[in-house]
This record gives sequence, C-alpha cells and structure tokens, in this order.
Amino acid sequence: NFVDSRVSAHLVPDLSRSFRVITYDPRGAGRSDRPPTGYRFDDHLADAVAVLQAAGVVSASLVAGSIGANTAALLAARRPEQVERLVLIAPAIKVGPAAPPEDDNDDAFWTERASYEGWERFSAPYWRQDWPGFARWFLETVFNEPGSEALIDAIVRIAIEADPEILIQQRREMRRGRDAL
Repeated sequence: NFVDSRVSAHLVPDLSRSFRVITYDPRGAGRSDRPPTGYRFDDHLADAVAVLQAAGVVSASLVAGSIGANTAALLAARRPEQVERLVLIAPAIKVGPAAPPEDDNDDAFWTERASYEGWERFSAPYWRQDWPGFARWFLETVFNEPGSEALIDAIVRIAIEADPEILIQQRREMRRGRDAL
C-alpha cells in the first residue's frame, strides 16, 4: 500500500450521514507502523480484524481499493459473518480462468535496466532510483481522464511519503503468501 486513509477521506463526511465510518492506515502506510516484515495478506487480514474488534464492530460493509481489496475479499471469505457487503474500487485482484499464473514474469520486477519505460517502471530498481517519479507516472497512468490533475497531485503528495523498501518487502511477502488466497 503506497497510500493511506487520506485518499478516501473525502468519502467520510457523506458516508457518515448514514453509516458509522471507521478508517485506518494499513501497516507500512500513513500513521501505521512500518515493521521490516509482516506484510503478507494474512498479516493485513489480522490487522483489519483487530481494527474491527477494537471498534466493537460485529459486522461491517467494507470499502477497499487497489491492493487493499485483497484484504477485504479475504476477510469476506474467511469471516463471512463479519462482512455484510464489499465495495471494491479498482481492485488489484487476479481472478478467474483468464488470470495469469502466479509466477507471471515476476522476474521483471527485480530486473535492473539501463532505462525504464512504461510498465518497466513497476520494478524494485526503479522504485529505489526514483520513487516520486514512479508515483507520479503510476497515478497519471491510472487516473488518465481529462481533469484528473488535481486528484493526481493530491494523491502524489501522499504517495511520496511511502517507503519504497517497505513496498518492495510487501511485494516480496505477498507474492510468497498468495497460496493463502
């Protein structure tokens, strides 16, 4: 997770009119701790369950985006009694028969290059070399609609606070732990 709960903060006032809203920063992001390890999907699931328990929530509607959608889907699958509904925004989940195998060219993520173009930027060496450049490129790629510049700028300000080494470790652990899904 290279962004935190500030990305969805604009939703809270409207949702709060009808629902109790609880947000949190996933481990490694925002105001949460950044341990050197502990970024498997099961670790993120345990954190989500702990947040719900600490808030006294028996069941909830979950809103999650990108890689966080994996945690929400895992919570719904493993603890269906706690999840009333899921709202997944741009989920980074590979499902169904068209999904590539889990070892789909992960070597590219670790490969150093003389230069990085397009999706070659989605790599550990590039993140270490130019994290702010990656964050801007990624967000401009994702939010490519005309008029998205203010949104991109706001999310980039949050994203550049992320630690690329934590994100690299998270990817390493999540790739290893996909059998849990």
